[in-house]
Amino acid sequence: MNHQANAVLAKVRGMYGRMLTPAQYEELLRKQSLPEISAYLREKTSYAKALAGVQDSAVHRGLLEDLLERDQFHQYERVLHYIDPQEGVWRIVTLNLEVELLLSCLRGIISGRQQESLLADLPTALQPWVRFKMVDLVGVQSVEQLAQVLEHTPYGPALRELLERYPPLPDRQVRYTSIEMGLRARYYTTLLEWAAQSTRGQAASQLRELIGMRAELLNLTALWRVKTYFPDQKAGWVDQLLPFRCKLTLREWQAMVKAPDRAALEALVRRSWYGRRLPVEAGEPIEVLAGRLRCQVCRRWMRFATDPQVVYTAYMMLRTMETEDIVRIIEGVRYRMPPDRIEKLLVKTKG
Repeated sequence: MNHQANAVLAKVRGMYGRMLTPAQYEELLRKQSLPEISAYLREKTSYAKALAGVQDSAVHRGLLEDLLERDQFHQYERVLHYIDPQEGVWRIVTLNLEVELLLSCLRGIISGRQQESLLADLPTALQPWVRFKMVDLVGVQSVEQLAQVLEHTPYGPALRELLERYPPLPDRQVRYTSIEMGLRARYYTTLLEWAAQSTRGQAASQLRELIGMRAELLNLTALWRVKTYFPDQKAGWVDQLLPFRCKLTLREWQAMVKAPDRAALEALVRRSWYGRRLPVEAGEPIEVLAGRLRCQVCRRWMRFATDPQVVYTAYMMLRTMETEDIVRIIEGVRYRMPPDRIEKLLVKTKG
């Protein structure tokens, strides 16, 4: 292993070591207000840079959640000196940024919101690695105009294809969900292609597991919600799921899709690869179950993987899940939920 790879491994594992500990989770659960959470994160955790300059007394939920989500860019910037950001899955952060920017632009088109807000507070250092000019999204007022702006970028053909498959409704409303899933499918396909191009053997297999499991669990989460809230819904929505499987066989997945209700789905999940590795409790939120399963795999590769791209990908996924945990705590405090109830909704990325 070369010196650069060793440097990346040491850097990323050091960043992982500064993630929230079980004791810090307990401290956060004891906070009773948003200013208390903000102050603790800034003063006592590795989120200090993301929250630098925040006035705790004036912070509001939307701002705090937005700053926490942007923390991933700070994590990305910390490894830029050690990597070639034009190669491999190092671009997982900027690829996600591209998709989220396009989806935000689409939501703005639907709602009539001004697109200038898209660019607010974006890390300008990342523009060289975003494959379209972010400023070009400002002023876009229709999905056709967005397709023109992206025409000579990797997203141009993809968006044109999606618009042909899912044309606007008679009232010119965008079929947002269909286009969203199409863009997210491209996100995972691109990540898997980059992984295949830049790694071999065991490292390639580990990346396929990390990326593929994330996509498959998104599908399982969507299926879980349908069986919970819309058990009588026709199966046409299945076509909008991501076209990926990782741990489930085709037969298992087809049986889950055909399950008549959530109880039947839970029974099938218990017998699957996922259920054999983590108990599936009746009524447990699927997001928590999925997160804990992913944490198991991510922590394993954080510890045992020797390829820096694998360790980096596992870390970025864990960091994202940790941020989602903090957002759940914020939401719990907002709605005055008792700490023990909030805790049941947390993944707790370091166990």
